[in-house]
Amino acid sequence: MENVTTNTPAENQQVTTQPEENGTPRLFTQNEVNQIVSERLKREQNKKADNSEYETRLQELTKREKEFECQKWLDEQKLSPAITEYIDTSDVEKFKKTVGTLRLLFNRSGAPKIAGSDNSDINELIKKTFQSKKITESRS
Repeated sequence: MENVTTNTPAENQQVTTQPEENGTPRLFTQNEVNQIVSERLKREQNKKADNSEYETRLQELTKREKEFECQKWLDEQKLSPAITEYIDTSDVEKFKKTVGTLRLLFNRSGAPKIAGSDNSDINELIKKTFQSKKITESRS
């Protein structure tokens, strides 16, 4: 166990630690203790910086994996992978539900169906769908 002995001036403060091999305790000055603590703090801060970089890379990788999963699902549904540019892919299930809802909207509005990669400009399809809805809502 450590025993701390202090004198009035900060420079003369000494810390007693485990005995050395010859049985006498090793004494550290306050400056030595401060230096040891500073070095340990720097090491801990470096670890936190490394963990922060790791977390950032992990988040980027997770984002890419989810986008890939959404694109794979779109391919299975024979839909354009360009949809991932317009709809958030951070939650795959929510993405699937949103695309399903949009499919229903497109089918009801009389706009061309979203199917396959033959749709050259999805922006126009979305615009047409929501314009028809605005006209219907304003007449009501």
